Amino acid sequence: MNLPKTILLVFVYCCTFWLKAEVLNIGILSGKKVTSFIFSPQVGTYTIFPDEQYINAQHRIYRMLNQQPGLKDNSMVLTDFYHSKLNSSIAQLATVEHTLALGELDAAATLLAALSPANAIDANYKNYYIAYLHYKTRSCTSTDSLALWQMATGCAARDGDIIHQARSLFNLLYQKDYTIYFDDCSDTVKTAKTNRFTTINTQQNRQEQFAVFPNPSNGELWIKAENGLIGQSTILIFDIAGKIVYEKSMLINNTVQIAPELKQGTYFIQIIPNNYSIKPFKEKITIIE
Repeated sequence: MNLPKTILLVFVYCCTFWLKAEVLNIGILSGKKVTSFIFSPQVGTYTIFPDEQYINAQHRIYRMLNQQPGLKDNSMVLTDFYHSKLNSSIAQLATVEHTLALGELDAAATLLAALSPANAIDANYKNYYIAYLHYKTRSCTSTDSLALWQMATGCAARDGDIIHQARSLFNLLYQKDYTIYFDDCSDTVKTAKTNRFTTINTQQNRQEQFAVFPNPSNGELWIKAENGLIGQSTILIFDIAGKIVYEKSMLINNTVQIAPELKQGTYFIQIIPNNYSIKPFKEKITIIE
């Protein structure tokens, strides 16, 4: 389905101004100027973490241009920036995330093995992708847990936007044992504490008993109980920042459907059976409109 030109122009217009803000974020570092026939020059400095904000802005701009290549058609600044990053770790990390989203775990592992981070923020991206890959292959180590903890208690402005995904995955993996509370992390973590709760003994050898199937035609998700398991369960869906965007308690009888009305993006779904002998199910889902 092709969008009408009017809608497409409005979309490009809005994205262009978002990119303008990000390009200026790059340009104002240490008084650097940005000039083009689209963007006006601006001079200034960052107030917090100038070097890290500079790297964050580059990650955001590259990924937006990678997803919407037409946005750089009328800007030499954006075109030059995009081509200058094609062989960088920024581009390699974006490729790894896309590969993981497609479920190509072996290919992602190969890319990660060959990737050399250019800075601490790039290293955080790589560490998160490694931890997520090990989570998918059920081969997590204490090193992965420590890396997730360090990122989950970090600050996105200093440690990279990948911190939001690390928090989401950490909270999903350790929800029964730990809860991390965050205030606005614009520059530093203002509040970070852990709580331990009493847990109920479960059968540790039970395998995950659920499967999730999307229905692209109407945005619904189908949940199938494997091995004929039936029971009341709580379904939670988190966005990449760890915020709950859908919650429902329902009886899962072989196969059920839910309509969470999710926008395009990456989410984590968790199914918690009331029967504690059944292991909770956790899975990453990507919505592509």
